[in-house]
Parts: sequence; C-alpha cells; structure tokens
Amino acid sequence: MIKALLVEDDAPIRRGIIRHVKWQELGIDEVKAAANSEEALALRDTYAPDIVISDIRLPGMDGVDLCREMGQKNPETVFIFISGYSDKEYLTAAIDLGVIAYIEKPIDLSVLQGALVKAVSRHRMIKGWRETNLHSMLYSADAPSYKGREDRNSIILVIFSRDPVLDIHKLAAKVAEKLNPPLSKYYEALGDRRNDNYSAILVSRTRTWTESAEERVRNTVLSLRDPDEDWFVTSGRNVRNREDTVQSYNDAKNTVQTLAFKGWNSSASYRQSYTEWHGRISADEERRLYFFLQHRDGENAVAFVDEWYRTLTDEEAVINFDVQNLFYTMNRIVSMLDPEGLSVQEDSFPQGYYTLDELRDYVVGHIERTLWIGAGTGESSVITRVCLYIEENMGNASLSVGEIAEYVGLSPAYLSTLFKNKMDTTLVQYISTARIKRAVTLLEDPSVRFNDIAGLCGYNDRKYFSRVFKKQKGVSPAEYREALKNGRQQ
Repeated sequence: MIKALLVEDDAPIRRGIIRHVKWQELGIDEVKAAANSEEALALRDTYAPDIVISDIRLPGMDGVDLCREMGQKNPETVFIFISGYSDKEYLTAAIDLGVIAYIEKPIDLSVLQGALVKAVSRHRMIKGWRETNLHSMLYSADAPSYKGREDRNSIILVIFSRDPVLDIHKLAAKVAEKLNPPLSKYYEALGDRRNDNYSAILVSRTRTWTESAEERVRNTVLSLRDPDEDWFVTSGRNVRNREDTVQSYNDAKNTVQTLAFKGWNSSASYRQSYTEWHGRISADEERRLYFFLQHRDGENAVAFVDEWYRTLTDEEAVINFDVQNLFYTMNRIVSMLDPEGLSVQEDSFPQGYYTLDELRDYVVGHIERTLWIGAGTGESSVITRVCLYIEENMGNASLSVGEIAEYVGLSPAYLSTLFKNKMDTTLVQYISTARIKRAVTLLEDPSVRFNDIAGLCGYNDRKYFSRVFKKQKGVSPAEYREALKNGRQQ
C-alpha cells in the first residue's frame, strides 16, 4: 500500500490536485492533504506517507525544512517539490534532499503525474530492497530467512555514530570489497540503518568466526569512516540463522556502552568486560572542589576532576546514571562560581556525551572558562576569535577542534559545546561548511586552477573534497564549474 501526502497552503490548488490526479491508476492507494507544515508533521507519525508532494513556500516552516524534518524520521520517503519560484537557492536545496522532481507553477497535470510515476517506482525499488536485506531480518517478525546462506557463518557489527551514516548499503559493499581477495566473494555484507545513531552490517563467510577475524572486520569498518566522523564499532556472536541474527545484533548494540572508557573511533567484541560503577561525591569533596574554585586554584580543581576520571577509566566503567551524576555534580559546583552563569542549560549535561574523555573535558573546560571569564574575557569574543582563526587557517588540512581549542585556551569538549550553543551548528560542521563556501568562491573565479582548489580549502585528498562538496551542494566541483561556464557562455 503506497500512501501520499500533499502539502499546499493554496486551497484551490490543493483541492484541484486531489480531485484531478488519477492516484489509483498511478499506483497510489491513499492520499491525504495538509495546508501547512504543522499539519503535515502531525500526520508524519500517524499516517507515515511514502511520497510527499510539497509546496516550497509555506506559512511557518517552509517546504525545504519540512521535507528535511520528515526525511530524518523516515529516510525512505520520496519527495516532490512544487513552487512558483525557480531560484537557485531552492533548486540547490531540492538537489541536497534528493528530491525526485521540482515542478513549477502553474502546475501541468501531466508533468505532476509523470513525477508521481517516478516516485512510485522509486518507492517500490526501496521497498523491494528492504524486504530482502538486513532490515527485514532484524525488523520484521515474518521476514524471510537468509535463503541460500545456511552454510555461512555471520556476525553483526553495530556502528554507533554522532551523525547518521548516510549510505549504509554502500558502506557494507565497501567492507566486503576490502575484505575479499581479488575476484573472490568469500565475504558477503548487508547493511541497515537502524536510526540516526545506530547502523548495522551483517558480514558472513563460510568458516566460523575467530576473535582475530572479528577484530579485522571491525578495524576495516573504522578505516572507512570519513576523517570528521566519530564512530564506535562493535561485533556480536557468530550465528548461522535468522533468529540468532537478532541476538547477534543485540549483543553488538549492548556492547556500545562498554567503549566509554576507550573513546571515539574504538571497537570491541561482545566479550568486552566492563564495570558498572556506583558511587557519589561526598559533601566534604564537594566543599573541597568549591574551595579550589573560590580561590581561583585552577590546577587543583582540574586535578580533582582528573582523579575521578582516572578512577573510572582504570575500572573500565560504563556511563551509567551514577557516572553521569558524578560529572553533573562537579559541573554544578563550577556553575555556582561562573560569572556569566552556565551558558548551556544544566539539564543538557551530561546528555549527549558518550565517552569519559568528553565528560572530563567538558567539566575541565567549564573550570577553565569560569576562571578565564572571571579574569575579564567573554563568550562572544571567544566565538569571534574562533571564526576568524578558521577563516585564516582554512587552507591547513590538519586544522582541528583541538588546535582551535588550544588557541582560545579552552578544552575541546567545552569549546565544542559552547560553539554549538552559540552558533546552532557543531564546530566540525562549521569548518566543513566554511571550506565548501570558499570552494564555491574559488570555483566561480576562472583565474583559479581547478586542481588547486581542494588544497586551498584544506583538503589533501581531491576525491574526499569532491565527495564532501557533492554532499553539501548536490553536484561535484567539476559539474559546478562546468555549469557556471555554460551559464557565462549563454
């Protein structure tokens, strides 16, 4: 059953499309309409449309942001844009979202129906893949078994990432390609994106899995991440049938928490040991930390935090409620003496922090910032200095959050949080976006040699530069410059 949702604020146009499009003949079983983004988002969970046809100019949230929001919830949704405008900004947004068609008003019904045919075809292709891949094995109780693979041994690997793995199927194919000898299919791999943070890859082979073979596969997966991505990679037990595949996935998923003491871009087997630490800071210890801060003794205040950090790391502790509460308590004490108050709402910390390093760095960074601001330096000037430093050092391929944090005198974790709170984007994303903006400027300048642009923007690898550019702009750098050239000739 294929369901469509039309989002159009112009009532006559909305009614006309609903009435005149031959939905059933196009293969669409049900269609609903919304007059704005608010109504559309209300239908997202209850109706779950497979195809969304949306006007771009909507009251409140526009159609671009609406489709981006709906796509995050269900990446398999197919989008069609309709608009009375054809400016470059909206066309670029449509490309970025993978929109299947962009239809200008006044709407030609035959053009719209042609776009819907494509949308239905795209949906059926995605559904056909889902029903035979790892998604169905893990998600559907009545899914078919992994036919023809009863002779193979499989493990599930789980990738936990800060940001979604955009194409898990392509990543799975690359894993198999890297593992296999030339012209061999000894290893096979299937992928599935579970949600924004969790993705899974099933890797199978004829022989039973050994611990060293599992480690090799985990390291192979880690080697395929982009430099600006943070991943945990874990593996579950060896299985030979669909029912146990779910258990292998659960093994791997439950192991993610054990990597808190190792830090990002590390891996572990389901056999990994860990400790459930339980404890709290005593009232005397709270007063001791407060005393250090009150007397501007940053060295002993940081040493206090580091003592707890080493204890947890040595015990290989997972981040449970008591660990979170420990760092929350230390951070709350620092907040009492922060001249500007806590810039990030206290209830947001330590949520969203997945390693002991991050928890430690955040509190230490807050200590440094509190003592620093007490000496007369404000947050706004920090952000300004960061942005200027990025602009001046963008051509440096090794530019990192750590380098910038050292320049402004804060810890990387705290600077990252401060920047996200002030700029509504992560520091890594800001650097990437700034580099691509510079690339656009350079591409628009015919006097700049094409082969020099990647290096001028801080990319040593031209292929990686092209991939990042296409992810942000929807076209490759070469295609972008060629389009500009053709436009000038016209």
